[in-house]
Amino acid sequence: MFVNLVLLGINTNKSSEGAAAEKAVFSSAETTASAVIFTQRESLAYSTNYALWLAGSVTKRDVQISRAILAQRLNVIDIENETMGSRLEPALLNALKASDDLIDQSGDGYITPKRAEEIKTQAEAIIAQILSESRALVVAYQQQLDQLLLNIVSDRKLDAERNLFLLIFLIILTTIFLIWITRSTLHQFDIAKEILKLEIAELEAARADLRIAQTTVKSLEDLNDSKNDFISTVNHELRTPLTSIIGYVDLLKDLAESDKSGEAKKIVAVVDKNALVLLDLVESILSLSKLDSREPELVHSEVDILKVIEKSIFVLSPQAEDAAIKIKIESDRDVEYMATGNPSQLSQVFINLISNSIKFSPKGSLVTIKLRRVLNLNMLTDIQVAITDQGIGIPESEIPMLFHRFFRASNAANSQIGGTGLGLAIVAKIVEIHHGHIYVVSSQNIGSTFTVKIPAFVSAVERLILDKRGSVLFRAIESIENSSNENLQNTCHEMGGAIGFYALEEHGQQIAIFAKWLKNNPNASDVAILTKKDELLALLTTTLRIIEVQEEKNARLNSHS
Repeated sequence: MFVNLVLLGINTNKSSEGAAAEKAVFSSAETTASAVIFTQRESLAYSTNYALWLAGSVTKRDVQISRAILAQRLNVIDIENETMGSRLEPALLNALKASDDLIDQSGDGYITPKRAEEIKTQAEAIIAQILSESRALVVAYQQQLDQLLLNIVSDRKLDAERNLFLLIFLIILTTIFLIWITRSTLHQFDIAKEILKLEIAELEAARADLRIAQTTVKSLEDLNDSKNDFISTVNHELRTPLTSIIGYVDLLKDLAESDKSGEAKKIVAVVDKNALVLLDLVESILSLSKLDSREPELVHSEVDILKVIEKSIFVLSPQAEDAAIKIKIESDRDVEYMATGNPSQLSQVFINLISNSIKFSPKGSLVTIKLRRVLNLNMLTDIQVAITDQGIGIPESEIPMLFHRFFRASNAANSQIGGTGLGLAIVAKIVEIHHGHIYVVSSQNIGSTFTVKIPAFVSAVERLILDKRGSVLFRAIESIENSSNENLQNTCHEMGGAIGFYALEEHGQQIAIFAKWLKNNPNASDVAILTKKDELLALLTTTLRIIEVQEEKNARLNSHS
């Protein structure tokens, strides 16, 4: 059947090619026929004027003009690149030459009766010859054209019969194939029904397992809630007596001042220190319990990260002064560092991180806090805060465990630096709730840099711009891709400014750099231009894919909400 279909296609294609060739033949025949008809008309006109000249009705010049028109017609080149004169029979050409000789041998103006009488017999014979040969030219071409049409009709009939045979044969084969497919499909359908029954049974079993799993998950969630409630209750109950103990320890400090040996003062100091550690542990567990709940505190406020950090530094200033540590903030005062989040939770993040930098740094060292606005992998803006200290650092092998609960770096534990191992776990959880990221780079005895990235606040206007940047970037790619080398510089200049407005400044700069290169290299080869153009389009297309994936993700989230 496939072979038959191929043969039918080949024959149909051949017929189509034949039809195109026939069209050219008909076009040529039409043009040639028109030329023959015009030639006959001019011959008749010449013969008529020649007869009128013999009768003394027109001048010799009138006949010569008619002859010149006929000669011009005979010299016209037709569609087959031949002149009509080359198609004439020798008899017609001889008759025209004889008529020219008689004209040339006669005087100007009207012919005299005497001269007319002398050449009458010869001229009438010439006129008759011209008329006869003109008619013969038309008849001969008509016969040639008729034969051509008969040949074309014969070929078309043969092609049609061949196509009909192939089509009938194809129908027969197709019918056989359909019968076979139908029987095979019915057999497969019976098999599929049996498989479907088995799958339904397995699905019902899976549903039963799922219901059991859902019940188990619900029980575990309830158990987790009960655990969190229990922890909260226990911690509340612990915090109350701890607060009382710390208060009485303060009273004992005053009484211990009178102890000359100083032993009581040391004992009270140890009790005070451990009570504070225990209180810090209780409060940290309470914080994690609240963050672990299924309904954490909503994150929706517009928060100035720079102000949060400045307030955190103010809170920790006594600790920094005791350690003689200087804290330096590096930021661009002309840039806003606004994020979307919970102010108190973000304050806890930076208090914990800055407090650690102070605690693990040697006296007199420097803690640097750098703020920047950066693009994330989703081509959206993050507020990045990097806190760098000159402290003891973290062993490289222990960095992956750093944000786990109750984990403490071995060098910190060996140095007997206090801590519960929950501070960084709380930081990581809050950053996660804010859809941000935190990571650390550290070298032992050199220092550590903790970097936090929180999504920047997006206003209604900015959201409108972000929603349109995918379509704007697509149009920019399409315009640059379809632009000719001559218009490429203007296109890049226009598109670079457009996408730069839609929060794609870096890509706008890349387009501007390409436009500047085009301006500075007017004689660059097409290969060099194409290479740089492809590199630019690859960058823009990759970004477009990232934006499209993010838009699809946002659409799914919005549909679920």
